[in-house]
Amino acid sequence: MSRDLVTEEELISSLNEKIYDHKEYQKFKAVSLSPLPANPDKNGCNWDEVNFRRAEDSDPNCKELFSKMVAEAKLKYNIAE
Repeated sequence: MSRDLVTEEELISSLNEKIYDHKEYQKFKAVSLSPLPANPDKNGCNWDEVNFRRAEDSDPNCKELFSKMVAEAKLKYNIAE
């Protein structure tokens, strides 16, 4: 499967747009990515984790939504080098 090449900033922006679609999670924000050290993973993706920041009073039970968003993004995007 081919992936669209995007910058880290574009990917973070895309993830944040998806977060803001969910009113209950608008106090969360994707802030950075963890690129893979050398080669793409077994599925061909060249980045790993997304680091999120949340406000103190936000709902901490959002892991499922963010995991789903990241999994979908890993199938669609690679980071341009």
